[in-house]
Parts: sequence; C-alpha cells; structure tokens
Amino acid sequence: MDDFDIPIFKKAYDLYRTFYSYRDGIAKQDRHTIWQRCENVALDILEGILLASQTYKSEKLPILEKMSLKLNFLRVFLRLMKEVKTIDNKKYTTLERLVDEIGRMLGGWIRSIKTRQRECPPNDGHSCYETEGGLPGRGKADIVVAVVVPVVVDVHAVGVEPDEDSVAARNHILPAAVRGTGTRGLPSLKESMSSHS
Repeated sequence: MDDFDIPIFKKAYDLYRTFYSYRDGIAKQDRHTIWQRCENVALDILEGILLASQTYKSEKLPILEKMSLKLNFLRVFLRLMKEVKTIDNKKYTTLERLVDEIGRMLGGWIRSIKTRQRECPPNDGHSCYETEGGLPGRGKADIVVAVVVPVVVDVHAVGVEPDEDSVAARNHILPAAVRGTGTRGLPSLKESMSSHS
C-alpha cells in the first residue's frame, strides 16, 4: 500500500497546504514567531505520521502518541493565534476542523494498536501483524486446529505399575469409553510388538 494513500496522511498534508496558503496574509511580526512555530509543528505531525506508517508495529505507538501530543500543542497555538488576531475566525475554523479530523483518525489508529497489543501480546507464539486497513490480524491462518488422539496403553503388559496420581489423571482426562481396565478390544503392546517381528 502506498503511504501517500493513507487517509490520515492525506489530511495532515492538506492541513499543511492550507496553513501555507494563509502565510502571505500574516503580519511580518507574527510570521516569524507563533506562525513559524505552528508551521513547524504541522510539519512535525506530517513527518511523524509518515514515519509511523513505515515502522514496525512495535514502534508505531510511541510515535503516534508523540504526534497526538503535538496535535494538542497545535490546537492551543491556533486558538492563541485567533485570540491575538493573527488569523481571523474563518481561517481558524478551517484549520481547527482539519486538526479535529486528524485527531479523530489518530485516536482511532492508537486505539487499534492498543487493542491489537492486548489481543496479541509480544512473544505469544502467534505472528500478529497489522493488516492493510490498519486493523489487527494474525498470520494467513486465523484458525488453529488441534487434534488430540487418545492412546490406550496396557501398562500391565509393559511391566509398569501405575501410581495413584496417574490413575486419577487418566480417569479425569480420558472419556468413559476409553477408561477402565484392559485394552477394550485393542491389542496389548506385547501383541503389537510380536505382530511386527
């Protein structure tokens, strides 16, 4: 999947383009102070989203949480610019709407990763990965089938005396049709061995 097609990246890209388009209308005294600071934060967010999209799943969460914090800084700076009249209400509303959309997308991405980490903790024996849609998944085989075949051994035939624990375990684990004494129609180990020799 092309990283430039990720919806949150497109939205962050639009945020910076919109921000940049307002630059000429900003007073020189503000352009090199709070405006420059906001522009840098917007670029950091764009860079962080692109970085997170290209890193391993275990490294995404810290990057995304840092971008969430930067997005909150940008919200505060935008509000401050509106209050000190660096930008008008219309520009503020447009920028704030884009920031809110990015915030919702970013929050969803973070929640998805946290959910996947709860469902697929590291080293749990599964190959967890993030699917193209950003949703958690497992390897190509989502269903694991285990087949348990009970093996009946005539312990008396092989000269082993079972202790109380092994008898209790056998009676607990094996179904009633298999439990009991004798081989229930199955050849003993001695018979099996003699038929192969």
